[in-house]
Amino acid sequence: MGTVHGGCLAALLDSALGTVVLTALLDSALGTAVLVTLLDSALGTAVLVTLLDSALGTVVLTALPAGRACTTGRLGVNLVRPVPATTPTLRREGRAVHVGRTTATAEARIVGAADGRLYAHGTATRAAFALPDAARRPRPSRRAPLTRPAPRSAPRRPGPRP
Repeated sequence: MGTVHGGCLAALLDSALGTVVLTALLDSALGTAVLVTLLDSALGTAVLVTLLDSALGTVVLTALPAGRACTTGRLGVNLVRPVPATTPTLRREGRAVHVGRTTATAEARIVGAADGRLYAHGTATRAAFALPDAARRPRPSRRAPLTRPAPRSAPRRPGPRP
């Protein structure tokens, strides 16, 4: 079990090619009093959207080959019910639907770890790209700095010679 660093404390429970299961320990990361306030306001939606987006990104990263990364291109979220303050741990389950050279799609769900109730689900299209290779990066030049060339003499004009 490893720790996934992000906005909320999370633990990676299971990972395979194209699938991931994460937990979000909301009680530890936000504090119960803050969580109640957040989930009763618009920020509660932002917390769930962030949890879904991170799960969707993680699942795509497990399916991409080494040297590739991704970013969110489109995100669709469906909020099913509010998360009660008595639900300190949420489980995020994600699955890659399609992984191609330039795009990937995935789906994820947020459920209560204890009761298994569905709180939100979503889909994402991710833009995949190659990470910069160290060999492709331009290296600083070791040549001497360029100096201006000496001025040239005025060009000769055609005409009679003296």
